[in-house]
Amino acid sequence: MIKISFAKILFWSCVLAILVLTMSPTVAMEIVYATDKFAHFIAFFILSFLLWSAYKLPQPFITSVFLLGGFGLVIELLQYYIPYRSFSLFDFAADVAGVVVGGVLYKLLDSVFSTA
Repeated sequence: MIKISFAKILFWSCVLAILVLTMSPTVAMEIVYATDKFAHFIAFFILSFLLWSAYKLPQPFITSVFLLGGFGLVIELLQYYIPYRSFSLFDFAADVAGVVVGGVLYKLLDSVFSTA
């Protein structure tokens, strides 16, 4: 029997949801620029937490930045070829910032609660 942790299911569910949402047409109303970047930051911040919770990674900080940053870059590259979407380096930067801050905060919280 295969045992899959809840954190892994949640991580991959979020990856799939983000992929579907980022490939879908944008809503009819105009999205405020800062709100869009904040959404990118939060999505990848959460993905970072879930990745760290679900997997024991070799060199977790570097690995998570490369894996999730790569995922963010792939999304942006795919959006370049979708007529109703566009490539944005600022979106990619917000993705990577979310991963970095998420990783730092996870490590900080982990060190605080593991020593308590």
